[in-house]
Amino acid sequence: MAYFQQLLLNVNKKPLGFSGSQFRDMVDMKISNAYLPNDHVQYQHCAGSAPQYRGYPCALWLLFHTLTVSQYQVGSQQINVTEVPLAIKNYIKYFFGCKQCSDNFMKETINISQLDSQNKHQAIIYLWKVHNNVNKRLQGQISEDPKHPKVQFPNRYLCTTCKSINNSQNNDDYDISKTIDFLLDYYSRKNIDISLISNKSRRVEELSSEQERLVSTAEYKAVKLQRVAYKNENLQHVEYR
Repeated sequence: MAYFQQLLLNVNKKPLGFSGSQFRDMVDMKISNAYLPNDHVQYQHCAGSAPQYRGYPCALWLLFHTLTVSQYQVGSQQINVTEVPLAIKNYIKYFFGCKQCSDNFMKETINISQLDSQNKHQAIIYLWKVHNNVNKRLQGQISEDPKHPKVQFPNRYLCTTCKSINNSQNNDDYDISKTIDFLLDYYSRKNIDISLISNKSRRVEELSSEQERLVSTAEYKAVKLQRVAYKNENLQHVEYR
């Protein structure tokens, strides 16, 4: 939250408004342990064959699917099946940088409020179908990574029993029960590798501790020098009396 708190402070310092370039400068600020990702982020699962492919949009889809699965796996007996999909929709509507993509997503999810509240798998299946529809629409477009073509997910390599018809581009040709089992496993917590995050966090903590130690040492030396200077000054006063 440190980043957004600082950003809000900077915005509040300009009550008369600011230009787009000024806001960009505020957004691009770098403060300790808090920053927004930039073009130099190294993606793991979502790495594309070239910088313009996959990356952030792929990571968003991965996050969204994980959220729907997590809600089901950690939720109580009664869960609001529209809560996560609506949060996703509003994020894309108000914060996703591609206006055309956002508009298309709004059209894809126009019936989001009609999810079956009695079916706890509804949000998982709904988002999976939306994602496959998007992949079908974008297949062969300029945004498609030639090394990672947009196909219906999961393919037979990932789930041998999910599809009832080979090479089908239709969501209706999936065995929903087996697909749900696959999605629950694929996007489950056990498949989230946080080792890189843990290692980075540990390194940040080590650097912070080292910085604190150096600051403490510097402060100690400064106080010591101040005391020595004060002592010398008093001695000089005694000598010149």
